[in-house]
Amino acid sequence: MKIVVICIIFLLLIFTSACNKKDQNISIIEEKELDLQMIDAYEAGLFELDRICILSDATGKGVGRKLVDKLIDNASKWYDNESEKIRKLYLLTHEDNKNAHSFYEKVGFSHETTLKDHYYKDQDERVYVMFF
Repeated sequence: MKIVVICIIFLLLIFTSACNKKDQNISIIEEKELDLQMIDAYEAGLFELDRICILSDATGKGVGRKLVDKLIDNASKWYDNESEKIRKLYLLTHEDNKNAHSFYEKVGFSHETTLKDHYYKDQDERVYVMFF
């Protein structure tokens, strides 16, 4: 059985504070091309969001949603090319990462289950899913 792991390797955001004229702060955000890697795939139509990293200054500006949308778009194209269908996107996040829970639910994921002591003793992991 093949496995697809989709990793968001780098999201490079360059923040530049420009002229502070008349108490007006201007921030320029330049989004570099997303580097998404796909490695094989489940024939079952599963794919995993392994990591998503966003600079703290970029939170709340739609960057995370763009990353998830781009991930889904690229995965859809890849599966179409393989004459397969996407069934489910999933991810794991630490139980105590409340900001991540809120973000994933906001962009359409559902909390499916919690894995006890999954990676580390006394550190549970939430599994979030999105079905297609």
